[in-house]
Amino acid sequence: RRYWTVDAVRLVDDTIVAFCGDITERKQNADLLRQNETLFRTLAESAPVGIFKTDANGECVYANHKWCELAGMPPDRALGRGWEKALFPDDRERVANEWYEAATGGTEFNSEYRFATTDGKVSWLSGRAAPLRGKDGQITGYVGTIADITTRVESEKERTELESMLRQSQKMESIGRLAGGVAHDFNNLLSPIVYYAESLLNQFQADDPNRHGADQILEAATRAAALTKQLLAFGRKQILEVKPIVLTDVVDHLLPMLRRLLREDIEFVQHHDHLSPTIEADVVQIEQILINLAINAQDAMPDGGTITLHTGSVELTEHYCKEHPGLQPGSFVLLAVSDTGHGMDSPTMEHIFEPFFTTKKRGDGTGLGLATVHGIVRQHGGHIDVESQPGAGTTFKIYMRESTRSRRITSNTPAAPQYDGQQRPVLLVEDDDVVRSSTRLMLERLGHQVVEATDGPAAMKEAQLRTEPFCLLLTDVVLPTLKGPDLYRQIAEQMPETLVLYMSGYAEEAIARHGIIEDGVNFIQKPFTRKDLKSKLQQVLG
Repeated sequence: RRYWTVDAVRLVDDTIVAFCGDITERKQNADLLRQNETLFRTLAESAPVGIFKTDANGECVYANHKWCELAGMPPDRALGRGWEKALFPDDRERVANEWYEAATGGTEFNSEYRFATTDGKVSWLSGRAAPLRGKDGQITGYVGTIADITTRVESEKERTELESMLRQSQKMESIGRLAGGVAHDFNNLLSPIVYYAESLLNQFQADDPNRHGADQILEAATRAAALTKQLLAFGRKQILEVKPIVLTDVVDHLLPMLRRLLREDIEFVQHHDHLSPTIEADVVQIEQILINLAINAQDAMPDGGTITLHTGSVELTEHYCKEHPGLQPGSFVLLAVSDTGHGMDSPTMEHIFEPFFTTKKRGDGTGLGLATVHGIVRQHGGHIDVESQPGAGTTFKIYMRESTRSRRITSNTPAAPQYDGQQRPVLLVEDDDVVRSSTRLMLERLGHQVVEATDGPAAMKEAQLRTEPFCLLLTDVVLPTLKGPDLYRQIAEQMPETLVLYMSGYAEEAIARHGIIEDGVNFIQKPFTRKDLKSKLQQVLG
């Protein structure tokens, strides 16, 4: 089949002249073009990505169904410059500049941006477009695609956040190990200072002018010991005496003291759920958390304000635990401490749990308050979150796993039995010469017969040479060749009636799994005074 065109012209004398032309090829090309356009539109409308075409001025002349779906607008609104309205407001200027640079330079357009639909949905898109050129080489328009990359962007964001959390966790872990190691060594140095300062103080009468100097030495050593305890808490190397406690009872018991401790322009508000679940915790350490957070909140409210204490039960989901590594889904008890203070910005919040970081003036604090809180919470297997904005106050949320054991009373600890003062043989094992010497003098002044050993083998040798058992083994936890608990097991085989009292600058896993002391294990933290030792011996020996 062929196609022709006929043009007839009537001339004078009724003569007709006809001009015929074969247009078969043109007709076939036109049909092919229509078929191609139909095919293109069919493919474009069914494509899983948005497809668009613009003229040389960047005005849209075609947008497929997927493009309109992603933009949240019908085709008639997308035409012209309507596509700009789909752009997220913060991205409009940037995308317009990128499009202008591509169009004026005759290059491909390649960008990532957001579309915001009228229903509030925001999607991340990857847009690409290539120039169309005429026979003269001039750009006649652009044709391109957009693809939804929201899932990829969110995954990358989540991965970045998790990597940041991991780096922060590793940094805090490294600082914690360093702080715990420093505190342990420092405690060994403080032990003889405390003892000899105390002994020196007892040599002076109350009106002796030299007594003041000895008193200042003891006070400084005591303050240094308190500082090392905070470092140990941050490093999660503090000994914990764990038992089931009711968190609301601890808060109620401590609140009167907090009211006396803080300024009068600080108001307290309590919100407790009706249920009173229990947690496995050290009461003293939980009280330390509350005191530190309350003082921190007071400092954030120089003109007064309100501190809100809230306790309750929460279920932590898999999604929440996924965003907070180290947590497992389940039932937790929440302790939230909120203030109406000046709040914190994001850069400050990134460092608040680091030791010695503080926003206070020089001399107003050590920067260990929140670091101590962080260490105590983590040592209890809990998690701490902070929410804050400048001018909007701060909220610390502490999550601790709910206990399945029966509750215990959190106060009214039974009094220790009276110390009978009898001379009893004690085997003292300590590898540090100065610490061992000062501890021996303390024991002797308390009336005990002391046998010294520098390590486990030496202690076993002393035990084997003895005909009568020792009443007590006072041993350091960490020894060069044989750890304290292992030494005690060997001593107990030979002398079953011998009791044990452990001492250390920090808790080693040999006596405490993850720093939590087991029931029935006696422990005294270095450095300790003679009064501390006597009190502990009352408890152990009676």
